[in-house]
Amino acid sequence: MPTCETCGHVHQPLPGALGYVKPYQYFLVPEAQRSQRVKINSDLCQIDNVVFAIRGVVEIPLLDDATIDGTPWFEFGIWAVVAAADFSRYVELWDADVSSEAPFPCTLDGEPPGYSGLLGHPASVHLRQAGQRPLFKLRESDHLMHREQTHGISLQRVHDIFRTARPEYFDSH
Repeated sequence: MPTCETCGHVHQPLPGALGYVKPYQYFLVPEAQRSQRVKINSDLCQIDNVVFAIRGVVEIPLLDDATIDGTPWFEFGIWAVVAAADFSRYVELWDADVSSEAPFPCTLDGEPPGYSGLLGHPASVHLRQAGQRPLFKLRESDHLMHREQTHGISLQRVHDIFRTARPEYFDSH
């Protein structure tokens, strides 16, 4: 394995994604109450029939023709809170061809390392082919993640993100 140009150590190959296992809202429910109040799987979360969250991805393009495992972007698996009607529609379309489905609004429900202030940021949900998690596109703002989603990041930035990620909240794949 090659030596990292950033720190001089030998690493496993850099993963192309880093994702939250559960939405932020999940952790606001006391642990003793979660089994009664929360319905959750790896893609959907419903709390008290009031909070509806779906898991999707934010793709950040890589700069300078860089790739990770042949992919020209880095992917954050993150959750977003959506309206009850949009949640129901998403579940209804789970295995369908959704290429003509219009995007719908959401607010992001997490703060990946290096992106403070992202919790509650408005975005849009873009449904993709059956079996793929939806794509979240941040609404225009001066937030760092929006700028990076628009303009890209370096492999050095990806390395820095992994260095600061807390493993108890994230799942890399």
